[in-house]
Amino acid sequence: MKAISRRSAIGVIVAGLVLSSAACGGSAGQMQQGQPLVIDDETIATAELVDAASQEGALTVYTAVNEATTKAMNDAFTEDTGIPVEYIRSPSGRLYERIKSEMGAGNFPADVVAIGDPSLVVDLDKSGLFTPHQVPSDAELDQQYKSKNGTYYTYASSPTVLAYNTEAYQGTPPTSWAQLVDGNGQNRFGLVQASASAGGWRLALFMREKLGNGSDSYWRSLAATKPLLDTSTGSLTEKLARGEIAIAAARPPEIAEAQKDGAPVELIWPTDGTPVHGVYMGVTAKAPHPNAAKLYANWVMSKRGQTVQAQFGADYAVRDGVENPTINDKPAPALTDLQPNFVPDEVSIERRDLWVPEWNKVFGVSG
Repeated sequence: MKAISRRSAIGVIVAGLVLSSAACGGSAGQMQQGQPLVIDDETIATAELVDAASQEGALTVYTAVNEATTKAMNDAFTEDTGIPVEYIRSPSGRLYERIKSEMGAGNFPADVVAIGDPSLVVDLDKSGLFTPHQVPSDAELDQQYKSKNGTYYTYASSPTVLAYNTEAYQGTPPTSWAQLVDGNGQNRFGLVQASASAGGWRLALFMREKLGNGSDSYWRSLAATKPLLDTSTGSLTEKLARGEIAIAAARPPEIAEAQKDGAPVELIWPTDGTPVHGVYMGVTAKAPHPNAAKLYANWVMSKRGQTVQAQFGADYAVRDGVENPTINDKPAPALTDLQPNFVPDEVSIERRDLWVPEWNKVFGVSG
């Protein structure tokens, strides 16, 4: 099991946010038995839940969310509650396989699962992974962010945009997805396979529906440029940072971390739209630490948790009143300015089974 480790920079930032919350009248970092947990005038947990979670004193999370966001949120949760977090992090597809295998063996240690693919979360829900739990902020959330049976929430909106290596890219970088297929072949493009992750699939769906007007024409034009195909956003970002590719479909959190590490990479916010997928989270039905799990879910969906994931994870919050992400001190555009392309979960699931094999054929991916 991988225990959380803190980067000093993130620890300083999160500690600063804790102090800021406390100064605003909250009780960040001061959870006490017999008292409700209140941060910035929002009750996150009752005294009864605080006592029960404190007695359990531990939490295990399985997540497909990027490392930077995971660390920042777990650090802040521990600062606020005193409860340490252990976690396993893996891309959605591999995490799904691990969960199914451990459930089948009757040995599943996770208290909370966070995953970014609607088809996978729906299947896991049907298999009995999650238990119903209503967070205190439920009434503040739009219906689209709640599962129909109350077993999980969408807690972040994750865009896929473009990024380029400023030292490797030759010429003027594109400002739109459409320009990727206009030539300039010396600048190799990279993207995640449609079957490999939620972001990879949502990008493929966006390219077909929006850029190809419902046909595979854009897929074919892009495939003709012989892009590099990868199985994870993290691995793809590493290749971009090293200059093995000049431009890539990217997610702001990974690019933000690469910039912190000194990589010459910059984001491009495409002018012709942005595919966006949700990140889902639920309390597991057989959680070893069920009260700590409920406390964590409550915290993630609070303004405090939403602020941490937006400011230090670079994804967009689903709660109103939370500021847009800040990426290394640069404010990200408002989500509405990105022309976000949302697709209902049921539509995404239905089309994925039909179109991923077609995408694989067009791009020459076996399996």
